[in-house]
Amino acid sequence: GNIQRHLALPHAAYHGKLRHEISIKRKRHTAPKHIGLGIAHHVIRRAAENIAAAGLSRSIRAIRRDGLHGSAGDAPRATDIVIAGMGGELIAHILADPEAAWVRDAGVRLVLQPMTKQSVLRRWLWDAGFATDTELLIPKGDGSVYQIIAAHYAPTERGDPLTEAEAAYGRENLARMD
Repeated sequence: GNIQRHLALPHAAYHGKLRHEISIKRKRHTAPKHIGLGIAHHVIRRAAENIAAAGLSRSIRAIRRDGLHGSAGDAPRATDIVIAGMGGELIAHILADPEAAWVRDAGVRLVLQPMTKQSVLRRWLWDAGFATDTELLIPKGDGSVYQIIAAHYAPTERGDPLTEAEAAYGRENLARMD
């Protein structure tokens, strides 16, 4: 799938804006249910305000929760899990939670945007049996880049262990640079 069309604004995951962007881009009557999770009260409050202001309260809910902990009840409906704006170590920790084991189900895609420790996250994904679907490098205004990783659980599709450079920048990103 083309994740770039859903991630025009990588920072939009904050405060419910990514779910808002995805819902706006689909016809309202076919918009899937989205659940925005956050641990901080102010983040959830801000997300709820943005969702309501966009008139999308029927298709998006903001819930206070620690990562994916306690999210197993959401699993039958979840197909895309977006975790953005935090370090790669924390993203790996969230995905490793035993209560989030359902992210390994068929049909679940992870869309991850680590701000730091991208190599730690890529190594964890490989070690945990996830295959990378696609990767993007999106320039920020300050000269640095956002790294976006889309992956799904597929131990037989993940390829050889990652080199240091592949862990840092992504196998697909490096191949595009050649």
